Amino acid sequence: MNQVNKIALLLLLFLKLLVPVRAQDGRIVWIQEAATPIVLPYIDSGVEKAKSLIGKNTDSAILLLEDLHSQSLKRNYAFGMAQAMLALGSIYVVEKGEPAKGIVWISQAYSYCVRSEERDKLLLAKWYNSMGASYGAQGINDSALRYFYATLKKSKLYERRHRDFLAMVYNNIAFTYYSLKQNQKAIPYLNKIESLALMDRSTERELYKAYSIRATILVEEGQLDRAQTYLNLVNRSHIVMDKNI
Repeated sequence: MNQVNKIALLLLLFLKLLVPVRAQDGRIVWIQEAATPIVLPYIDSGVEKAKSLIGKNTDSAILLLEDLHSQSLKRNYAFGMAQAMLALGSIYVVEKGEPAKGIVWISQAYSYCVRSEERDKLLLAKWYNSMGASYGAQGINDSALRYFYATLKKSKLYERRHRDFLAMVYNNIAFTYYSLKQNQKAIPYLNKIESLALMDRSTERELYKAYSIRATILVEEGQLDRAQTYLNLVNRSHIVMDKNI
């Protein structure tokens, strides 16, 4: 093997140790892929702290998540990148009302979610759900449905362990059909949530969201007494409704 071929071979071997990632400014950055997935608990706990600030001190949550995103990038911590980017996307979609900005963060988190599935089997499903919610917030309901169905396909693999997440996806699909004025397509998914609630109390929050959607549909159909029955259940639950992202 001549010298040129040796150099070419070494270069190829070296490149296999590198993975391309897209920085937030759009640049492609080549970083070294770890032989085994690393775990950085201080970043994981930092993300959870940031999430606890959302709605109370959202601007501080954004600053903290941006810092954790930067630290994760420097350390090639894919799970930290995925968590921070999904959380930032959620903030811009839900709290800031800037879904176009949120979808940038979320879409760029895809490769990190793929690389982190060993840490969190639902991470890619969460990515699809966040993309769906982002499109839904912009009124692009056909795209929202496409991502929610992709979420459903992923989350069904872990149905028994994550019925609360599955119920959330059903609610997202039902609400999207309601937004499209296709109420009859929404009803079967609301029924699925009630069935899940019989098996798992962790779905309670999603059950009352489903009752709220069902009540709204019944009001539009002129079935006011039935609608009031569901609204009474929601009001007695004292559960604060939030957006599913």
